[in-house]
Amino acid sequence: MHANQGQSPFKLWRGVAPTLTHLHLFGSLTYQLDDHNTLRKLDDRAQPVHYLGPTWDPEQHQLWIPTSNTITVSRNIIFIDNHKSARPTTVLPLANVVPT
Repeated sequence: MHANQGQSPFKLWRGVAPTLTHLHLFGSLTYQLDDHNTLRKLDDRAQPVHYLGPTWDPEQHQLWIPTSNTITVSRNIIFIDNHKSARPTTVLPLANVVPT
């Protein structure tokens, strides 16, 4: 006999299962908003980046920019979780990344 009847401690304590919608896949495709004032009318407003994980600040995320091979922190991002290329098809070359 199990004391928790096969349920998680979270569900036993709160009565509902936890939501995991805030979790995202490492390396998934995201878009970072480019909020510079130097953008012209038809310039791209976002650049594709790869998600590395959250920072200590819950509103910011670590991102890898493959075009410049750098890591940055931003809060202005859009997750593309249902996209077919959301899962990385290659290993991210993070050994030579220059942190900003």
